[in-house]
Amino acid sequence: LAPVVTALENFAKAAERRGLGPMYTQGYVPAHNAMLQVQRELSDVVRDGLGGLTFKDKLQQISGSLVRVNRKRYPTITGHVEAITKEEIAKAGGLMTRAMTENELRIAKYIEGAGLGNDIPRLMSMSRLIDASMSDKLPKVIERMRKIELSPEAQELLTLFESLPKVGTREEAMAMLDLSEAERQVIKIIKGSGAADKGKFSIYAVSRYASAPSLKKGFKDGRAQFAFENGMTKKELDVSKLVSETLEAGFTDSGIDAKRHLSGYWPHLRKWVQQGFVPDEDILPPDVLEWVSTRFRSGELNVYETDPLATVYRHLRGLYMKRHFDPVMGDINKVLRGTGDEQVKRVMSEYMLELMGRPHASFTKLQASMEKFFETLIGKKIPERLASDIISGLSAVVSASVIPFRAALIARNFFESALKVSPRTGVSHYFRGLQYVVSQDTRREAFNMAMKAGAIRPGTQKIRSLHAADELFGPTAPIAVHKYLRIFDKGFEWYQGADDWGRAIAYHAQRFRIMDNVDDYAKGRITISQFKDKAKINTFDPLDAKIAEDFIVNKEYEKAADHLGQVLSRESMTRYGYADHPVGWNSVQGRLFGQFGTWPVQYKDYLVQGFTRGSMKDRAEFGMIHAGVSGGIIAAGASIGVNLHNWTGLQFYTGGPFTDLSIDVMKSIKGSDLEKRLARRNLYSNVPILGWMETGNPRSVFLPGSYLLGDLDNARKSLESGEIFDAMMGGVGVRVMRPDEKSPLDFIYRF
Repeated sequence: LAPVVTALENFAKAAERRGLGPMYTQGYVPAHNAMLQVQRELSDVVRDGLGGLTFKDKLQQISGSLVRVNRKRYPTITGHVEAITKEEIAKAGGLMTRAMTENELRIAKYIEGAGLGNDIPRLMSMSRLIDASMSDKLPKVIERMRKIELSPEAQELLTLFESLPKVGTREEAMAMLDLSEAERQVIKIIKGSGAADKGKFSIYAVSRYASAPSLKKGFKDGRAQFAFENGMTKKELDVSKLVSETLEAGFTDSGIDAKRHLSGYWPHLRKWVQQGFVPDEDILPPDVLEWVSTRFRSGELNVYETDPLATVYRHLRGLYMKRHFDPVMGDINKVLRGTGDEQVKRVMSEYMLELMGRPHASFTKLQASMEKFFETLIGKKIPERLASDIISGLSAVVSASVIPFRAALIARNFFESALKVSPRTGVSHYFRGLQYVVSQDTRREAFNMAMKAGAIRPGTQKIRSLHAADELFGPTAPIAVHKYLRIFDKGFEWYQGADDWGRAIAYHAQRFRIMDNVDDYAKGRITISQFKDKAKINTFDPLDAKIAEDFIVNKEYEKAADHLGQVLSRESMTRYGYADHPVGWNSVQGRLFGQFGTWPVQYKDYLVQGFTRGSMKDRAEFGMIHAGVSGGIIAAGASIGVNLHNWTGLQFYTGGPFTDLSIDVMKSIKGSDLEKRLARRNLYSNVPILGWMETGNPRSVFLPGSYLLGDLDNARKSLESGEIFDAMMGGVGVRVMRPDEKSPLDFIYRF
C-alpha cells in the first residue's frame, strides 16, 4: 500500500532502508536539491539584464500582456521573435559564429532558384529513407519517424516508401519516386554534405538561407519587416519585446547566443521535424545539438509550441535544468538501473521523468483514453496536448476557487507550525525559532538563511498549481484561467507566506538544536551519540541522521544544520508540488482526483514519524506536546464559540473536489431516489451562477474566488439575522459552533 498512501520522498527512504538501492540519498536528495536551484533561478534571482526583475516577474508581465491579445495571434508573436532574413543569416553570428562561405551561398541560391528553397528537409528525409530501404532498415526508420508529429506530406511519403519494392541503387529509388532533375541534384548535394568539412560547409545553413525571406528596402531587420507584413499591433509588439528580453537574459546567462538559437536554429528545426528529420551531430554544431535537438528528442522542448508564455517558460526551465539537473542525472540513472525491484524502479523513474518535463506513461494513457472516447463520441481526433491542457486548466481553476483571500486558511497555516514543529523540536527551541523569524531585527536574515538552505521553496507556482499538470507542462492552462489567476495571485502569496513562515521556524528551531551542542562536541565534552540525542537527530529518518552524522564527524556543522532544518521543514509543514503527493497519485488522474488530499496523507506520515523515531523519551514528548497544542487550539476556539476541529487531527478523506463530483455523477445515475436528488442538486450547484440562483450558495469548483464569496454571503446572512459574531467568523471562513454542539468534537455537517 505504500505507493498509494505515502509521499514519494518517504517511499524513496523506505526503499533504501529495505536495501533496494540508495533511492533517497543518491536519488531523491540530489534531484530535489537540483530542482530547488532551478526554481530559485526562475523565481528569486534578480537579473541585471532585466532591470532588477526576476524571470518570474517577467513571466507575469508576459501573462498579463497576453490577456489583451487574441489567442489566434500567438503564433504571429512567436514568429516575430523568430524572424530573420537571408542577410542576417549569412553574416557572422547570424546563424553560425562564422559567416556563410561563397560555396554555401552559391548552393543555397541554386536550390532556391530551382524552386526547392523550402524542400531541403523533405529531400533530407527522402535521402535517409532511400538509404534505409537499401540496407533493410526501412521498417525501423519508418517506425521511429511515425513517433514524430509529421506534416501530411511526410506521412504520404512514408506510405509511399512502404509500398515500394526493395531497390538496389539510389538512382533506381529516385526513378521510382519520379523525382525531378533538380530534386535529384539537391539530394546528391545533401549526400555529399555529410563528407564535407563541417567548419566550411553546413547543409543546415544552406537550408535556412534558402527558405528565409530577403530583407526589403526600408526595413532595419527581419523583425521589423515581419511586423509590417503581418500587420502587428502595438500590443502584440509589446508582448514580443517582453518575450525577447526575457529569453535573451536567460540565454546570455547560460553563455548561449539567443539570436542564433531563437531566430536561426529553433524555428527551422520545426520545418525539419515536420518532415520527420531530427538533425543530429552530422548537421548541427555541438552547442546547438545539446540544447535544441537533444531536448526536443526527450520531449522537454516542444518545437510546435507557439504560445509565447509556454515557449518562454520551457526555454528558461530547460536552460537551468541543463545547468543544475543534467550534471546529477547521470549518477541517478546508474542508481535506478542498479535496483532489482521493478516497482521501485518504475516509481522513481517516472518521478525523474516528471522533474525533467518529459511526459511519462500515465499522461500517455490518459491522452489515449480521451482520444478513444472522443473518436467514439464525435468521430474526430483530439489535439495532441488536450489531456494535459484539460487537467492543468481544471486543477488551476479549483485551486483559485478554494484558496485565495480566505483568512481562515491563512490563519490555519500560521498555527500549523505550533501544531507540528514544536512536538519535533521541543517547545523551547520552537519558540527560539519563532522569535528569530518574527523579530524585526532578524526576520530578513532568518528568511534568507532558510531560503538559501532550501527550506523555503521559491515562487508561487507550486502552491498555485498544487497537483496540476502545470508542474510538468508549465503555464499551459487556458488563457481564461490565466486571467482569473492574475486576480488571485496576491491571495496565493498570502497563503504561501504563512506556509513559508512555518518552514523558516522549523528550519531555525532545528538549526538551533544542532548548533547549541557543537561546542561541547568539538571540545570532547560529549560523544557523537550524545550529540545526536541532545540535538534530536535520532528523531529523523536513519538515512537523514546518517547524512547529518557524516557532516558532524567531518566538522561541517552548518551543513548538518542545513540538511536537517530543510528536512524538518518538509516533514512538519504541508508541502505542495514535486514528490509531496502520494506516489499512487503520480499521474494526471491522480493529481486531479487527489487534489487537496495532501493534508491527511502528510499528517499521517507526520504522526507515524513522530511516534516511531527517537528514544522513548522523544516519542513521549512528541505525543504530549502534540496533544497539548491540538487541545489548546480546539479549546481556544470553543471558548469563543468557534469550531476549529479541522485545524487539527488526522482527517481520513484524501480526495478532492473532482472526487466529490465523480461520486455525485455516479449517484445521480444509480443511487436511490434521495441520493439522486441530493447528487443532482450538488452537481447543479457547481455550475457557476446557475447554482447560486438555484441553491443560494455561490461556491463552485469552477468559479475562482467562489469560496470567498460563499464566506462573505454567510456573513451577510448572519448580519441580516443580527448575529454580529457569526457574521465576523463566517466572513473569514471559520465555522461557528452550533447550539447542539456541546464540545468542538460534536460537529454535525448540514446538507
